[in-house]
Amino acid sequence: MSNTDYDLFAEDHRTLLVLVSQIGNQISQKSFNKIYERISRLQYLKINESGGTRCIWLRYKTSYSPEDNDWGDFQTYRKVLGLISIGKCSLDSVEELCEEHNALQEKYCNSVFDSRCLVFGTDSASPSEISESSNFSIEEKPVLPEFVQSPVLENGQHDVFKGSVEPIPKSHKRNESDSGIFNHINSCDHEIIQLKGIKDSLPFLNCIQDLNSLPNGNISESLDFTSMNISESKREFSVNSICSSSSSSLSPTVDSNSPSSSKKFIIPSTVNSMSTHCVIYQGTDSCDQLEQDINEFIHSLFWVLESKRLDRSFEKQDKIPLLTAPFEKKNFVGIDTDTRVYKKRCLGRMKKHIGDLALQAGLPLEALSLYATSVENLKSGQDWLWLASAYEGQCAASLILMYPSQNRNVCLQRNSSVPLGVHAGKMRSAPSNASRSLPVGIDGNEYKHHGKNILSFEEISEKYAEAIAHYGKYQGASIVEIECNLKFARALAMQEKYLEAAECLKNVVFTALPQTDEEKMHRFNALAQIYTDIGFHRKASFFKRIAAMRCVAQSNPNPSWTECYYLLLQSLEGFKLPLDAKEFPRDITYGWPGIQVQMLLDLVGVSKQMNNQAIAVRHMTFLLHTLLSHLSPAEQQDACLQLESLTAKCEGAPVPLALDNGLIIPPVNLLNLPRVKTFKLQNLAPHLRPVRMVSNDLKADSDQDSIFIFSPIPRDREKSKDNKIDFKWVEGDVSEVALQVFNPLPFELKVTHMGLQADNIAFESFPACLSLPAESGPYPVNLLGTPLSAGELQILGYATHVLGVKSNCRLRDIPSLRKQYFAIDVIPRLPQIQVTTTLPKASMFSSLGDTSYVVVSSAVTMYAGER
Repeated sequence: MSNTDYDLFAEDHRTLLVLVSQIGNQISQKSFNKIYERISRLQYLKINESGGTRCIWLRYKTSYSPEDNDWGDFQTYRKVLGLISIGKCSLDSVEELCEEHNALQEKYCNSVFDSRCLVFGTDSASPSEISESSNFSIEEKPVLPEFVQSPVLENGQHDVFKGSVEPIPKSHKRNESDSGIFNHINSCDHEIIQLKGIKDSLPFLNCIQDLNSLPNGNISESLDFTSMNISESKREFSVNSICSSSSSSLSPTVDSNSPSSSKKFIIPSTVNSMSTHCVIYQGTDSCDQLEQDINEFIHSLFWVLESKRLDRSFEKQDKIPLLTAPFEKKNFVGIDTDTRVYKKRCLGRMKKHIGDLALQAGLPLEALSLYATSVENLKSGQDWLWLASAYEGQCAASLILMYPSQNRNVCLQRNSSVPLGVHAGKMRSAPSNASRSLPVGIDGNEYKHHGKNILSFEEISEKYAEAIAHYGKYQGASIVEIECNLKFARALAMQEKYLEAAECLKNVVFTALPQTDEEKMHRFNALAQIYTDIGFHRKASFFKRIAAMRCVAQSNPNPSWTECYYLLLQSLEGFKLPLDAKEFPRDITYGWPGIQVQMLLDLVGVSKQMNNQAIAVRHMTFLLHTLLSHLSPAEQQDACLQLESLTAKCEGAPVPLALDNGLIIPPVNLLNLPRVKTFKLQNLAPHLRPVRMVSNDLKADSDQDSIFIFSPIPRDREKSKDNKIDFKWVEGDVSEVALQVFNPLPFELKVTHMGLQADNIAFESFPACLSLPAESGPYPVNLLGTPLSAGELQILGYATHVLGVKSNCRLRDIPSLRKQYFAIDVIPRLPQIQVTTTLPKASMFSSLGDTSYVVVSSAVTMYAGER
């Protein structure tokens, strides 16, 4: 096996694997993803069969290795059973897409039951038009579209039908929901379909005479078979007479009144290619019938699966072949096939294989009985590898019966501005106890008969542990062992046994497996996701970081710095590092400072490798803002020098940064460089202070008793008295704010810009330029500004430019202040009187006690009696 599937659950043993592939180069990745999303919404299907209801589950993949497909005999859920190709082309290129579809189908020809080629963008072309514009001619070999594509009619192409096949009972024929196999047969009422020489070869045709009993069937007359050429690899046939009203060219099955309906036709098989069931839609936005067509396709897969299950069930024991895993085949060369151990292995492996088929066919109780039988035979045959697989099947079937309500979550990928710690796929919710209701399609009497084989969760844990131990004996089963550990861990998490699940995940870490750096990255990333789901966030972040380092390892020929960066971002949450600096508490130790410093330095280094200087500046600013006190003096100086080097190429700005995946990196402001201790608004000079003059009439009115009205509702609640300044400024006069600042760095700090920030009315700030000595403070700083209009002025904070980073430092974010703003009233301009003199300036005042009122001073010498 070449690839490890890290998303597997135990319940996936019941799924049918469908490969959805993109063909051609005209369809865009966005259009393909849109169609794939619609297809993957069909996750399970209920089919009425034998008076009961079968629940068929599906699993979709966009890529699957043929080497992994070879493990389908070992565990049938690993086998690709259905193939859907999606392409877009013009009318002249349909044949090319079909050839590409056939080439893809050839890779999985040993397992695929049925396939569909979905073609978009051919407008309203009919099969006859396609026939005329292509090299092949449908007219030469007319076929019945819906009838020919019946899975049993083409199963001669697959080796799963080698040997005798038991007739399909009536219960396996069409019901109301499986219109994909036999639909539109009744359109040929009272017509004769003549085929010769195949009735004895295809068991499905043994029950053709009962088609009259179908819900939509009204088929009479006899069926005579005319021509059929059968070879070992291909079975080609043609229907000489379809309907008397049909022409030599095919008529597509389509509702002409619906512009968005599909048009179906079959390109017949040739010597070098298989037949292609092609479905044509006008476009990716005009395919309302897509879900119905996929529903019919899944029905066809089920009936072939059911036919195969019955075939294997009635196989004679003396002719049972030995099923093998891919790496086992060389071990059985020249082995004696007449020994008792060999026959036990053959029987045990086949019973286990049939159990897998029963589980996929919606029969978990029957699968449990078959697994129990296979375990007995495999134990006596000392077949440890397949015994481990049988144990896995037992556990999966038991979990399905214990928790029938556990459905797969459909996850949609969306752009988000929240941290990436939250992954798209969540662990399935853990029920408080096992469900007491029977799963859909399980008969009560059958449950009483086979229910004794259902394992308790303690037995499930024991079986999983034994299976993992047996897998560990085989070097070729390392991937199966890893996947078994992951299934077991998820089952334990579903039971809320998180410590046991964490212990189980250790086996995934230490399992020896030769992998490339990219495969290791996926491995550790999957571990991190499971650790996140069980609440081990720090360990999840640890493995996220390891996965990130694997993306850019020296041995990696194609390092991906972008993927490394995103994985590092996802690991921040577990290390208590939010992306928003406002969420990081600065008055207490939050998390592990040493690890946090290293993580931020890693982000800076990766950002530089990505040539994204703005992101590197942002993370380095975050480091100095939040973790400056946890750095040594040498580390502080090195970090500041590195920040200056980065800002020389890209200046830091207090604006959000958007990443390519839609994530928003919030702005970071350097509040502690310099650190502000006090922030106090200053009154105007005494001679500039406004004084309100009260007239005598107003004074007399104020002396009268005012009316007091009590109200429990406080007024002007939004205006805090602590923020209101009790003096006033005047429009046009220079105002002043006094600060005390500190320099926490072990070297001189240069602040190239420091000015006030105000709101509500126009305000002109006069920035200052500071040079603070190393580790100095308090250092007095006066910031000046002029109100340009009257009203209430709100001082919000100050702006700085330090180390090449612009910061908007708000008062509410400064720990020593914690105020929204300071509000002060600004009155309109007042007239001023200016006095000038030619006398010399005075050096001292002998008659004034308070010299703050002195604006202009002069000295004059006078003698006694002089005027």
